[in-house]
Amino acid sequence: MPMLAPPAFMALADADGEQRRGAPLPKKPMAMSGMDQTAVDKRISEQIRPCIARQASPGPGAERIRVLVDIELTRDGRLMSVPKSFLVDGVDASNARYRPVVEKYAIEAITACAPIPDLPPQFYNSPGGWRHSLVRYSLSAVISKGTLSRSFRAMTESETIDVAQKIRVRLQPCLNRRVSPDASADPIRVVARVRFNRDGSLAASPTIMRRDGVTAANARYVSAIDESLTAAIVECAPFSDLPPDLYDVRNGWSDIRLRMKLPGKER
Repeated sequence: MPMLAPPAFMALADADGEQRRGAPLPKKPMAMSGMDQTAVDKRISEQIRPCIARQASPGPGAERIRVLVDIELTRDGRLMSVPKSFLVDGVDASNARYRPVVEKYAIEAITACAPIPDLPPQFYNSPGGWRHSLVRYSLSAVISKGTLSRSFRAMTESETIDVAQKIRVRLQPCLNRRVSPDASADPIRVVARVRFNRDGSLAASPTIMRRDGVTAANARYVSAIDESLTAAIVECAPFSDLPPDLYDVRNGWSDIRLRMKLPGKER
């Protein structure tokens, strides 16, 4: 057991301005360590998970929506007020209609499973303590704030450039095996949506989101170019060297947009 140090002392002024010594410094709240935070996270997760298990998904893709919920607790783990949705992530065109339902579910699950007992009392008001907590909710899991640094941070500019470079290096040989169907089609560029699994395999077929450079002279080649570019992505998958820690951060590579073109036709 570590030996406790004697209390620190400071000088205090009496009413007449004279200093008196011997008054102990106020005790500072103990900060939570990483292990302490993990234990608190686990306890909150264990308490809330059964309430999530009773909730039915409102539709496909709703489980990808994650809600960051702000809660304030009393010392015995009861809610001081109604939980509030603080941030929502994982929403796209395919599941946006379910966002209000998932936000409502998040608040209902936390409210139904409160109070949260057996939280360490010494960390109630400590720096980073559990009085004010942020809880990440989804229909598939609940993880409290100890994992937020990974789950809710965004890729930096340099990380985005690095991921794009890895994809380009992997994809280029498959593109090189295809050429533009006509010189007039060389200016056509497309933006493709690509969704990945964690192992770099494709989670769905690539889809074309946007095209640039289409004119009256080359419009008849659009379909052929779309097919060639999506086929190149499928052929070069899986993209197995992408950084796993950047898969599900905000703007991570689980769901990306690729700007592409076919190599120009030799003249």
